[in-house]
Amino acid sequence: MSDQAQTAAPCLKPQSPFDVQSLLEQGSGTFNEDALLIQETLFGVFDGASSLKGDLYRGKSGAWWAAHLARGAFAANDASLSALAEKANRAIAKGMVLAAVDVTERLQLWSTSAAVVRINGEMLDYVQIGDALILAIYDDGIFDMPAPFHNHDRSTFDLWGTLAQQGCDNIRTHLVPHIEQVRRQMNRQFGVLNGEEEMRGFLHSGSLPTAGLQHLLIFTDGLHLPKELSGNVDFARMVDCYLQHGLTGLHQAIRHLEKSDPDCCRFPRFKQHDDIATIAIEFNH
Repeated sequence: MSDQAQTAAPCLKPQSPFDVQSLLEQGSGTFNEDALLIQETLFGVFDGASSLKGDLYRGKSGAWWAAHLARGAFAANDASLSALAEKANRAIAKGMVLAAVDVTERLQLWSTSAAVVRINGEMLDYVQIGDALILAIYDDGIFDMPAPFHNHDRSTFDLWGTLAQQGCDNIRTHLVPHIEQVRRQMNRQFGVLNGEEEMRGFLHSGSLPTAGLQHLLIFTDGLHLPKELSGNVDFARMVDCYLQHGLTGLHQAIRHLEKSDPDCCRFPRFKQHDDIATIAIEFNH
């Protein structure tokens, strides 16, 4: 045998096709009514709608149960994403029956938004409903949202901003009738998973090629950068902040702006800090 030392060739692992970061953080509420799902190539976020009646079920809000029941249904990962959305909707309906919720009173319904993707090599499948969103950022910096954003809270926040400018106290109390009117538009003008079959008309699904895709953000509305006087959500500003400072920097910018406006008057919103559930996927081409 030669006395010359022999060095084994290093074992090179193939590069992962994507890297994943996530964030799940409770806001100012009693419960974190957002939920997060990361399971191999399956990724999802769920945003339970805050209860307008305040009832608790086994110590948790209906919004918490809706988000977590939906997460559990998708975690089975045993069908198409659209079929899993149907399964999640049925799980919420069953949960309300078991909890003796009066489903004839639509303000009592447990509800959640959802945005879920499954990466299959050079393609990704998605399903989305409500204001949990999917945002694709491409190599050239152009971004796109495969499922449209329906800002059902815009009219509420427009009124909120007007009342704030007028110096109104207890703005939310004044807006309760309007907030309830908007909530009753669930699965009539905007979609949610809340046990109603009508959600099918608001469920968005499809596929995207991963070629040219640099980043994919899957997020609840807690990731929106606060904006003065409501209006449309500025996704271009959000994308720019994310590309410059990453998910951590975007999160810090949001919380800094919220902290500067504890009374929610400069940046109209329901509470000082919203829950956040976000998944950031960076593709390695």
